Amino acid sequence: MKSRVLFISVLFVISCTEPPHVVPQYTTFTGFDFTPYSEQGFLFTPDKYGGDYESIGIITMTYRPRAQLLPQEENKTDNPELAIIRKTGVGGAPVQPVEEWRYKNSPEDFLKQIYETCNLMGADALTQMNITSMQVPVI
Repeated sequence: MKSRVLFISVLFVISCTEPPHVVPQYTTFTGFDFTPYSEQGFLFTPDKYGGDYESIGIITMTYRPRAQLLPQEENKTDNPELAIIRKTGVGGAPVQPVEEWRYKNSPEDFLKQIYETCNLMGADALTQMNITSMQVPVI
């Protein structure tokens, strides 16, 4: 009898816990178009430059796009019953709002900042360029 009461108590406690957070599907692609800078005679390259050149300086840059934690956008659906369940939960139970990080990853802004820095130094190229994507904790 005690084991049944304990079992029912455990089930009750488990049923009252918050559901696990949702991890949305996420795909990202970052590409760099050097055309606007090549047209101005500026060279971006991850390789060593084979010709004669004068070294002007070394640049290290850290770029982090602005991020904001916002409520997840509702999924669009043509099924009105599914839309009601998503808004109110199964059986009308309240739904916990889901939040997600949204940010604008702008390679154009990143390249423009690098180009302007190099240009101010009098450089017409950035060689041995290395771009690394990192996961940085948000404070």
